[in-house]
Amino acid sequence: MAFANTNKPSGLKWISQDQGVGDAKFVPPRPGYTGLGTAALGLGQSMYADKLAGQNVAANQQMWKDQMAAAQGGNITGGDVESYFDPVTKTYKQKFSDRREGMLTGIYNQVEGYNNQLGSMNPYEYADYMYEQASGARNLAQDREKAQILEMMKARGIDYSTVGNNLFGSTVQGQNFANTAERAGYIAQGQDMRNAIAANKSAAIANIYGQDAVSSQQIQDAIDMGVNVAPPESLSTAFTNQMDTKAKKGSSLGNILGIAGNALFPGLSGLFS
Repeated sequence: MAFANTNKPSGLKWISQDQGVGDAKFVPPRPGYTGLGTAALGLGQSMYADKLAGQNVAANQQMWKDQMAAAQGGNITGGDVESYFDPVTKTYKQKFSDRREGMLTGIYNQVEGYNNQLGSMNPYEYADYMYEQASGARNLAQDREKAQILEMMKARGIDYSTVGNNLFGSTVQGQNFANTAERAGYIAQGQDMRNAIAANKSAAIANIYGQDAVSSQQIQDAIDMGVNVAPPESLSTAFTNQMDTKAKKGSSLGNILGIAGNALFPGLSGLFS
């Protein structure tokens, strides 16, 4: 019986084939033997465990997503304003009916119209305008009044007397006071009109904000139809298991590299430590 070189590496063996097969052959260690095969088996097992850990994380993540989808707020439809949840953008959106859009457009137009009116509404300019419009009838009446006074003064022979002058002067002075009061009345009237326009504008703006508040409340109502969803505790556990599994996988990889290095090239395992 002849044997080949007996200087075999540690963990490997040479056997003789004396059944007429030929020279000695290399036979790798059988499963269950310590050494390279055991380390490779451990690596395979850890890689499989790593895959299962990853699948467990993914399953828990999907479960949480399903819970959140089921717990999202509701949709409110059927009225002038519809509120609905957009799962793509994760936001609430609203749609107004044509009637609601028309109403809001009308209110905005009112506000713009009131702005224009206020811009052109100057109480003093208004007073001047109104005073001028009434000047024809007013001047005619005052001229008649003065003519009647002069006629009366002539009839009594006092048209050039002190009494006559005082009488005519007081008549003109009274007319001037009346004219000043009339113009002041127009100024007050113009200011009242301006205040009324401003009040109408404020009411229109408040109406717009009121409609916005109704829309905002509807969104809040839709949100309140959902529930808060916390991440499942199993998700945290799954991540922890995955990290632990990855750590073990790295250890098995280091083991097999160390064993292979020592078996084939002694001292090579130091490169992986």
